[in-house]
Amino acid sequence: MVMALGLLVVLGLLAWFTIDPSATLHVHGYQSSLVSIQDRDIELRWIPELLLGMFGFRIVMAHLRARLESRQSRES
Repeated sequence: MVMALGLLVVLGLLAWFTIDPSATLHVHGYQSSLVSIQDRDIELRWIPELLLGMFGFRIVMAHLRARLESRQSRES
Protein backbone atom coordinates (compact mmCIF):
# COMPACT_ATOMS: atom_id res chain seq x y z
CA MET A 1 0.00 0.00 0.00
CA VAL A 2 2.76 2.45 0.89
CA MET A 3 4.49 1.84 -2.42
CA ALA A 4 1.27 2.43 -4.39
CA LEU A 5 0.52 5.65 -2.49
CA GLY A 6 4.10 6.81 -3.01
CA LEU A 7 3.75 6.23 -6.73
CA LEU A 8 0.52 8.25 -6.76
CA VAL A 9 2.28 11.10 -4.95
CA VAL A 10 5.08 11.07 -7.53
CA LEU A 11 2.55 11.08 -10.37
CA GLY A 12 0.67 13.90 -8.68
CA LEU A 13 3.81 16.00 -8.38
CA LEU A 14 4.71 15.33 -12.00
CA ALA A 15 1.21 16.32 -13.11
CA TRP A 16 1.25 19.46 -10.95
CA PHE A 17 4.57 20.73 -12.25
CA THR A 18 3.95 19.63 -15.85
CA ILE A 19 0.61 21.36 -16.37
CA ASP A 20 1.09 25.10 -16.61
CA PRO A 21 -1.23 27.20 -14.39
CA SER A 22 -2.30 29.15 -17.45
CA ALA A 23 -3.12 25.99 -19.45
CA THR A 24 -6.33 26.26 -21.44
CA LEU A 25 -8.85 23.72 -22.60
CA HIS A 26 -9.77 24.08 -26.28
CA VAL A 27 -13.11 22.54 -27.28
CA HIS A 28 -14.78 23.62 -30.58
CA GLY A 29 -14.12 27.33 -30.29
CA TYR A 30 -14.50 27.37 -26.50
CA GLN A 31 -11.38 28.17 -24.56
CA SER A 32 -10.96 28.39 -20.81
CA SER A 33 -8.44 27.60 -18.09
CA LEU A 34 -11.29 26.71 -15.70
CA VAL A 35 -13.53 23.66 -15.75
CA SER A 36 -16.97 23.84 -14.17
CA ILE A 37 -17.88 20.90 -11.93
CA GLN A 38 -21.21 21.20 -10.10
CA ASP A 39 -21.28 25.00 -10.38
CA ARG A 40 -17.69 25.38 -9.17
CA ASP A 41 -14.87 26.57 -11.37
CA ILE A 42 -11.74 24.45 -10.98
CA GLU A 43 -8.36 25.12 -12.56
CA LEU A 44 -7.43 22.61 -15.23
CA ARG A 45 -4.32 21.48 -13.35
CA TRP A 46 -6.42 20.22 -10.39
CA ILE A 47 -8.25 17.55 -12.43
CA PRO A 48 -5.39 14.99 -12.49
CA GLU A 49 -4.84 15.65 -8.78
CA LEU A 50 -8.49 14.88 -8.04
CA LEU A 51 -8.36 11.66 -10.07
CA LEU A 52 -5.15 10.52 -8.38
CA GLY A 53 -6.68 11.38 -5.00
CA MET A 54 -9.66 9.15 -5.77
CA PHE A 55 -7.31 6.31 -6.71
CA GLY A 56 -5.43 6.85 -3.43
CA PHE A 57 -8.69 6.72 -1.48
CA ARG A 58 -9.58 3.47 -3.25
CA ILE A 59 -6.20 1.95 -2.36
CA VAL A 60 -6.59 2.85 1.31
CA MET A 61 -10.15 1.46 1.43
CA ALA A 62 -9.04 -1.80 -0.23
CA HIS A 63 -6.21 -2.13 2.30
CA LEU A 64 -8.56 -1.54 5.24
CA ARG A 65 -11.02 -4.08 3.85
CA ALA A 66 -8.27 -6.69 3.48
CA ARG A 67 -7.14 -6.08 7.07
CA LEU A 68 -10.68 -6.44 8.40
CA GLU A 69 -11.27 -9.64 6.41
CA SER A 70 -8.02 -11.19 7.65
CA ARG A 71 -8.85 -10.25 11.23
CA GLN A 72 -12.33 -11.78 10.92
CA SER A 73 -10.95 -14.98 9.39
CA ARG A 74 -8.47 -15.33 12.29
CA GLU A 75 -11.23 -14.87 14.88
CA SER A 76 -13.52 -17.51 13.40
